[in-house]
Amino acid sequence: MQKERKLVFWLVFWIVLVLVALLITGYYIYFFSNECGDKACFEKSLAKCQKTFYTNSNDEMALDYTILEKVGDKCNVNVKLLQVKSGAAELENLQNLEMICALDFGVVSEPEKNLGSCHGVLKEGIQEIIIKRMHSQIVENIGKISESVTKVL
Repeated sequence: MQKERKLVFWLVFWIVLVLVALLITGYYIYFFSNECGDKACFEKSLAKCQKTFYTNSNDEMALDYTILEKVGDKCNVNVKLLQVKSGAAELENLQNLEMICALDFGVVSEPEKNLGSCHGVLKEGIQEIIIKRMHSQIVENIGKISESVTKVL
């Protein structure tokens, strides 16, 4: 009876120990990410596609970058617009929106510079603003456009 209790105790002890080790390992693999304090640190992590968190703040805006994972030959980076400091007022409506950008593995660049590699609500908002600006440019210059077209003919 005494031996059976000891055996059960040690069996439970080892099972709990293994479960705790698996939970800690899972946390570091799936949830843990380093935090970078400067752009050089972020770029180094981006080149290796290591899970990292970085806030890029300049005079115009503040963006949160989170390197998520490597999928095939792409590195997925989440981009969140935290704050618009200066520039177009229409961008303020995009604050706290996010998009995921799939950069080529090993490429170090600002993820939002190539919107073609991104998807999400933030991308859609940026595209909408670009389309509105292009539309107003066309409307403002319709006379010049039609004049140049008729000169060619």
